[in-house]
Amino acid sequence: MQHLLIVFLLVILSLSFHSWADPLGTAAFERFVQGIEQQQKKTDTVTQGKALLAESLTEEQRAYVLHKVALANNKLGQFDEVERDLDKLEALLKSYDSNEYRGKLYITRGDLAINLGQFNSAQNHFKNAIAMFELTKDYRMLSHTLRFTHFHLKRTVNLARH
Repeated sequence: MQHLLIVFLLVILSLSFHSWADPLGTAAFERFVQGIEQQQKKTDTVTQGKALLAESLTEEQRAYVLHKVALANNKLGQFDEVERDLDKLEALLKSYDSNEYRGKLYITRGDLAINLGQFNSAQNHFKNAIAMFELTKDYRMLSHTLRFTHFHLKRTVNLARH
């Protein structure tokens, strides 16, 4: 009986320690962020990100992962996957109010639209992204959006000439 009690207490303590040590998959999330910072292969970002999304994450962590996976899929030419990832991010933003990620949603949708040849849609997405990044005063992302917009306009003009 005493042996069973000790085993029971050890199991309870190990479960408690595990949830204390990594309450929301923080270690896995940190490894994912580290991989992004070390510019790992895009396929690894997608694989790790998809696995991580099955974990218990904060809304901010989930938004980060969805956005990074969408970016990686976009670079890989997996445009259907990008659309699904962005739809999930958009759904999340209904409960997680973040103008930062709303802006990132718009700029990524704009980039996807360019890749799909949907230039009018791209321009609208970039306008929305600019508004979000001006609101958040995120000048780094604002400059990225302006660069994408410039690329879009230049490409549109070149297409019109031919």
